[in-house]
Amino acid sequence: MVHAEKERGIMGWSCRREAGETLDRITETCIEQTGSQNVWIKDGRKFMFETSRKEHDDGSITGMIWEFYTEGHIWAGRVKKSGSFRIEGNGKIKRFPHNPSWK
Repeated sequence: MVHAEKERGIMGWSCRREAGETLDRITETCIEQTGSQNVWIKDGRKFMFETSRKEHDDGSITGMIWEFYTEGHIWAGRVKKSGSFRIEGNGKIKRFPHNPSWK
């Protein structure tokens, strides 16, 4: 199991190494695209993800996907729920809406 946030000395959650490596690739793609570790753009729409702090017995990672309201919208800069994601313990992405083709 890999312990998230251990380098910052914060109690976090754990996952299987393979799932953690997939999340690392997703994070790297987001940073390359937007400069933020959890924000990406797909088809002109801006999204972000948040990982759940829940530990899963199978070592998987889950969380929520959020979509930013567009400029000009009364709620511009805010987000709305846009789905959930799951990275299996073996590192395979089972569900990740609006996926911008992770490396």
